[in-house]
Amino acid sequence: GGTVSLKAGGNEVEFVSGGCAEVTFFALGEKRDAFVEKLSPEMKARMRFEALAPFEWNPARGLAAPKTLPVRPGEKAKWSFEIVGPCGNPAFTFKTLFGMKRNVYTVPASAAEGESIVCRDGVNYQVVKCRDGEVVREGRLDRPLPVLRGSYPFEFSAEIPEDGMCVVDILKEYF
Repeated sequence: GGTVSLKAGGNEVEFVSGGCAEVTFFALGEKRDAFVEKLSPEMKARMRFEALAPFEWNPARGLAAPKTLPVRPGEKAKWSFEIVGPCGNPAFTFKTLFGMKRNVYTVPASAAEGESIVCRDGVNYQVVKCRDGEVVREGRLDRPLPVLRGSYPFEFSAEIPEDGMCVVDILKEYF
């Protein structure tokens, strides 16, 4: 509960919980450079994970995905996702060669309302109940999710009910 205030320079934050949680910070206000020029190995280890702001998706209702999946300059990242249904056959499309080449990664699964499609290792996915984490189905992607190097033009699509929407959460892990 409450708001975290960041001061100039380094900030240390600790989160303590009896369960598990995903904690994401977004700095609001005046625009600032996100990173110092040279990160120490210790700083890199602490900043290994980076979340994209979750987005709601239903183009018919004006809810769209971001146009780019950003990756820190000069670095590479593995990525994972969680999609809260309802949705079916979600697909991530990356465009290269000025948009002429399209690499599409489709998840051959569907999630009802109250379920999520989760892929943490870039290959295997599960459909789980949001309420208690019970695994409903498991499967493998046709091919592993790509390692990202640099920022990519990006599209998301899925089959959803006309009046529904899904929520997509993407997490990047730098290495």
